[in-house]
Amino acid sequence: MAMTEDGRSAQLREFAEGWAAAIIDTSYVPMSRREIEDFLLDLSGNLLTALVSEPFDPEPAIEVGARLVNAHFTAPEALGRTLQLLGTGLVRPAGISSEDLKLLDRVVQLLGRLSTGYSEALRERTFEEQEVIKQAMWLATDVAQRRLQDSESRFLAVFDSAPIGLAIGDFDSNILESNQALQELLGYSREELNGLTGADILHPDDIPDTLQRYDRLFRGEYPSFRSRQRLLKKDGDMLWANVTVSAVRDSTGVATYQVAMVEDATELHYANQAMATLGMQDPLTGLPTRTAFMARLDSVLGRVDRPRRVALCVFGIDGFAAINDGLGPEVGDEVLLKLGTKLRYHAEDNKMLAARLGGDEFALLIEESEGTRTVTPLVEEAMRLINEPVTVLGHRLSVHASAGIVERAVGREQPAELLRDATMALHWAKQGGKAQWALFDKQRCDRDRAQLQLALTMPVALDNGEFTVIYQPIRALGDNRLMAVEAQLAWDHPEHGVLPPAEFLALAERTGLVVRLSEWLLLEVCRQAREWQLEFGERAPVVSVKMPPRQARDPDFLPNVLRALADSGLDGNLLRLELEPDALDGEGDEQEEDMILLAERGITFSISGLSGHPPERLAARPLTALKSRDLVVAQANGERETIPATVSWNTVSLAHQMGMQVIAENVDTLDDVAWLREIGVDAGQGVALGEPGGPEDIGPLITR
Repeated sequence: MAMTEDGRSAQLREFAEGWAAAIIDTSYVPMSRREIEDFLLDLSGNLLTALVSEPFDPEPAIEVGARLVNAHFTAPEALGRTLQLLGTGLVRPAGISSEDLKLLDRVVQLLGRLSTGYSEALRERTFEEQEVIKQAMWLATDVAQRRLQDSESRFLAVFDSAPIGLAIGDFDSNILESNQALQELLGYSREELNGLTGADILHPDDIPDTLQRYDRLFRGEYPSFRSRQRLLKKDGDMLWANVTVSAVRDSTGVATYQVAMVEDATELHYANQAMATLGMQDPLTGLPTRTAFMARLDSVLGRVDRPRRVALCVFGIDGFAAINDGLGPEVGDEVLLKLGTKLRYHAEDNKMLAARLGGDEFALLIEESEGTRTVTPLVEEAMRLINEPVTVLGHRLSVHASAGIVERAVGREQPAELLRDATMALHWAKQGGKAQWALFDKQRCDRDRAQLQLALTMPVALDNGEFTVIYQPIRALGDNRLMAVEAQLAWDHPEHGVLPPAEFLALAERTGLVVRLSEWLLLEVCRQAREWQLEFGERAPVVSVKMPPRQARDPDFLPNVLRALADSGLDGNLLRLELEPDALDGEGDEQEEDMILLAERGITFSISGLSGHPPERLAARPLTALKSRDLVVAQANGERETIPATVSWNTVSLAHQMGMQVIAENVDTLDDVAWLREIGVDAGQGVALGEPGGPEDIGPLITR
């Protein structure tokens, strides 16, 4: 349920109050608690607006970080607690679950930009403080030279009371003076610290790089440098610090002293690490995320040192939504965790990379493939592990996964292309049933994409009048007279020419456009049949229209047919509706009543096959004809095959017993006509009885 504006405002106020409580004691800020809460409420609103904006833009978070610094929330604890609070609580006022991976990705980006703004502003503030202290050092040097005790005392007071760690040293790395903040940070007394060198407090791994920086500073290549360094405390513990070092030069420009500012960055460092982990590691399974996986894949595809092959497999859990919806998301999460663990171990044992792409999709990357013959056994073993039953929160579950595989030589492909192809193969696998895998095939992919393009252009084609109707004659086999015509859709495509129904009706069924197409076809057919009725009177043929199952089961089926009759003025006895067996529901339902009402208007019904329904159920419907494409039986050595021929005889006999005419489809030869007459078929349609044509082609057939 969407959150109301009042509810969002209340949660935002509650969030701001919690934020204030978390950081109010970290820094001295010249504001009352209420003023701080109002200040943070404004920042919270800016962050929330950025979080839910479309398109998403994390840049406003930079200003939020800067405003925190400008308001004097400069202690490391202030940033650490802010990041922790925002990372877990900002999504609540947005009215979205924190499980939403897309939203978590946005939160990560916002926190990153907030940290950027905070750090930039803090750096500017630090450099300003450094300049003040640097000037003070110049003043101190001058005062020392003139031995002005009062000015020196004032400088020492400022130096020692500074809130950040300060140290003065020479370029032999000796610490000559330090302030209280630095002494407390490292755990030394003034006397202890002032007798040490930089090497005594630097992490050994950082010493070489730091010495190079000092050398360049001494030579005047830059006035100062700033770096994130590891420092060792007196008790041996390590901390992370932002260290800024500036040179103090004499009147000749020679560097004589250095001034170091040391700021504890431990919480900031680990907060940044946590943010990086949040974006690169799936919080549920611990596997790499899609972002991390794609970065690794990009690196693999970028290696051009030698020819290589790579394989990518995408797994999808079959029916995972049923687990989530039926047993709850807690069970679903546990299932994903167990499957992720299985894939991780399988990947580690076989030098592969496993990742969770999102939802119920996982991936395996084989960086050094030796071809599909080695890849498919690895995929099958992974599927076997996934398909093993698992017990989750007291539920014994049988879980299955399908897989899509792409394996090829590394060329110019982008990571997104490889993942797209593997996902396409996964789609093919799922079409084949549960626990299947499919290998990507470019030719099949090209066909599918062409079909997809057709599907996307179909609605526009209908609006542009690209669909037409052709009619195939249905003739009585006894005297060859024209009994009826079957209306068929054709698509006059501007690029591909005239497309028969077989090339687009299945697409229309999958995309849902079939109902709209069928409604248009029904109205168009009724108008044409009315014209023939007015022109030819009693000789006008019955027009048969196939009804897709979705339309036949549609609640508007009855009113749509009645509307077509009313708009065209056609008599109902000139319209036959052909239904597929799976379009018929149970006996006594609303659909049966609709069929009876339409039959009372003179409309007749045919069915394209008897399978799937007992005769008594079909007998309850007002069906007058059976249409079948299976009655034409192949010949072998001049004789019809015995078993299929027997089936055809029995089908015709059963239909006649139920009071239905029998109409055969695919009647393509005169031998077919003779056979169908022999077994008692009443009528047929096919090449031997007349090609499909437009209304202008049917008119002459009616007059013969």
